[in-house]
Parts: sequence; C-alpha cells; structure tokens
Amino acid sequence: RVYLNDEIDRTTITKTKFLIDKVIKIDKMMDKYPKESAPITLVINSYGGDVYATLDMISYIRRLQRQGYIINTECESIAMSGGFFIFITGNHRTCQEFAEFMCHDQRMVVYDLVTMGSLRDMFAEWSKQWKVLKDIIIEYTDITDEEIEKYVSRKEDWYITAKEAESLKIVDQIL
Repeated sequence: RVYLNDEIDRTTITKTKFLIDKVIKIDKMMDKYPKESAPITLVINSYGGDVYATLDMISYIRRLQRQGYIINTECESIAMSGGFFIFITGNHRTCQEFAEFMCHDQRMVVYDLVTMGSLRDMFAEWSKQWKVLKDIIIEYTDITDEEIEKYVSRKEDWYITAKEAESLKIVDQIL
C-alpha cells in the first residue's frame, strides 16, 4: 500500500511515484515482474492540488497498467479535485462507507498583474486541460458530459457520497 495523503504537487507526486517504483523494484528482484506481481494499492486521501502534477500521476498509473501492473485505488476519507481524478484511474476502486469525493473544473488564484494576452493563453491552456480531465471522467465512470457540464455551468463543486459514487461507477466497492 502506498499513501497519497497530502496536497497534490510535484513533490508529493514524485514521492508517491518513488514509493511505487520501490515496490516494483522488489518485484523485479523476486522475478515477479509484472505478471506475478501483487496489485499495488494507492490509498488516496487528498483535497487535490496542482493539475499538472495530477496529470503526471495519471499518466504514470496508466503507463504501469499498460505494462501489466494492477494499480488499485482506495479512498479512506476524501478524494477531491486532483485526488478524485487520480482515484478514478485505478483498476479496482474501493472506499470507506463515509468517504467523500469532489469534482470541479480548474481553479486558479492570480497573485500578480497579468496582461490580457497572458489571460488568453491561460484560458486556452485551461480549456485543453479541462477537455483531458473530462475525457478521463467519461472513460472511467458512468458520468456523462452533460452531468459534468451541469455542475461546471453553475460554477459548483460536485460533492459525491460513497453511495452516489458507487452508482456512478466512480467506486467499484464500498468497504
């Protein structure tokens, strides 16, 4: 079991990938790589964080899955924002009875003066990222584009209980 319990940023994701790589290295030393490797469980309890770090972790998980590894995800309490997106990419997804999920589009706080040109560039980048994130939701769950847009158009965070998550195929099993 590998835990992702912090804000999602480059440092946290690097540490998480390092721990998973250690598990894989042990499997290789025992000649179990990857067919006989035990599934790796990534336990996610995070409010989210940086979208680039989130996409980095998702890419890493998907690469390992293409190599034959089973990467299961488990949520003990919260998988929000970036934590939600990482969680749904697991092969088998479980959560505790009172776990909570939250999905929303990108958010950003601007601390400095920005030009109209830089805002246009940021918006173009956000639009590309949001398309990627929506495609991930649609690929891994029973959530439709229309359901996603309903919350985004109202500028709302979408809070999802464990039971709701199970019905939307966000979660395969409530523990």
